[in-house]
Amino acid sequence: MAAKAYGMQKRVKLYGIFRSGTNLTKYLIEKFTNYECDASTGGQKHLFTPFNWGERGYIPDPRPILYCVKNPHAAMYSLFRYAEKVKFSHFDCARDWDKFLQSPFIVKLSHSSNPPSFYFKNPIQYWNSISYHFLSMAGGRVSVIRYEDMLSDADETIRSATALLPEILIRPDRITLPESPMRRMGEVVFEQPFEDGLFETDWYRQRRYLQNFAKEQIEFIDLEAEPSIMSRLGYGSAIASRDQAADEPGTSETSR
Repeated sequence: MAAKAYGMQKRVKLYGIFRSGTNLTKYLIEKFTNYECDASTGGQKHLFTPFNWGERGYIPDPRPILYCVKNPHAAMYSLFRYAEKVKFSHFDCARDWDKFLQSPFIVKLSHSSNPPSFYFKNPIQYWNSISYHFLSMAGGRVSVIRYEDMLSDADETIRSATALLPEILIRPDRITLPESPMRRMGEVVFEQPFEDGLFETDWYRQRRYLQNFAKEQIEFIDLEAEPSIMSRLGYGSAIASRDQAADEPGTSETSR
């Protein structure tokens, strides 16, 4: 990766629910800055931060944190498509779209036999709980990276999110999105980190994923998503956006 030219690498911890843009963020950070992203090391990237306890109480992880988040409506459809496409052992959920939103979502800590697991009433509550956890951290430890912002302006979004990282260095050329979608990855960015096809951004930016929602499904997400979290992250109701998306031409789902 080009970032290796900086020599000694600094470290930032990466978190976000499944399909929230963690792989894309890791790729951009490690290509354009002097930081490396710890994904699995020191905490499962799709769950909460580890809890260390000492004589004086809670001991925070010394690494700065990047929290990747996606609009909950987009996040829910991405989660469903991921579960439908990939028989992944890290989580259990309903595989039928009509049942998915209102069924339990269970995240497992690891691939090991009978690992510690986390139960959420539904996948929206998974989004709520993880988002609340990272928004609750004080002292500027967490920088939030909204997936939609990264698609609109990757350069501004990454520069803004990393501005307070100690001794951050960013390559002078503009931070740009890759042309193809990212593969799933852990700690190491592969030599060939991309899948076949084009990295389609309009499907998210224009909220065309809402074409796949019934009005009742959007209303259920609006009801379940915690208003204070939605407000702090700059998200709102999708009813009006759904009507607009219905008038847009459909696209393939190569990059979802």
